[in-house]
Amino acid sequence: MLVEQPLTGQRAFVQVKSSATPAMLDDYIARFASWPDCDRLVFVCHSPTPALAARAATANVELWFADKIASKVMQAGILDRLIKRAR
Repeated sequence: MLVEQPLTGQRAFVQVKSSATPAMLDDYIARFASWPDCDRLVFVCHSPTPALAARAATANVELWFADKIASKVMQAGILDRLIKRAR
């Protein structure tokens, strides 16, 4: 999905997966490279393979795994809403 920050106009290419491998990430990095109007790729994956979990983010590629997802949920203050929705 393509998301835009309305205040700054920055655009991000966001891909969400429940599980993923380094090859899948590399595929989306290649796709991202072909979108010149995007400022960054945010790759969100709850359960990455160990090889993917060992990968480091780069300047324009953010990796959000379970710990980062949990941190973002807490920062956004939406934990109660997510718990209610999961029931």
